[in-house]
Amino acid sequence: MTVKTNRVIGIDPGLTGFVALLHADTGDVEFSQTPTLKLGKKNDFDLTGMFNILLEYKGSGVEVIIEHQQAYPKQGLSSTFNAGKGYGLWIMAVHALGMGYHIISPRKWQGKVYNGLNGGNPKEKSVIAAQRLFPDVDFRRSPRCKIPDHNKCDAALIAYYGAHYA
Repeated sequence: MTVKTNRVIGIDPGLTGFVALLHADTGDVEFSQTPTLKLGKKNDFDLTGMFNILLEYKGSGVEVIIEHQQAYPKQGLSSTFNAGKGYGLWIMAVHALGMGYHIISPRKWQGKVYNGLNGGNPKEKSVIAAQRLFPDVDFRRSPRCKIPDHNKCDAALIAYYGAHYA
């Protein structure tokens, strides 16, 4: 896998995921939350919103890196289904737009960007790694939140992996 641009989009494809656009030359990061719609009592993916996030970058030479999703032990059926659904929808969107994209396993990108963080919870390591690499970026889900969001951190780290190691 070779990324040929200094603008890379990293996608954490879960229902509570994020899209991060990294400007590798400056280190600036822009975020979009995965768009969702309220369907009854539950949220679901907003396909038009997802498509529109990527449409803005069509033809701009931006590369997209999507985190590979799979079932994990002790993961509930609903969250496994939603992870796979979001993963497939993001792939369909980038493919439909004719954008270059790569799929990367969590183990691969985490192995590079965690940089010496051993043991512990991957969610906590993502927050630490993201804050080290992007000390000026606010990783809270919203201004009302008190702690960084690991999904937002993951998206930035996936983009960072794409820009520096792919």
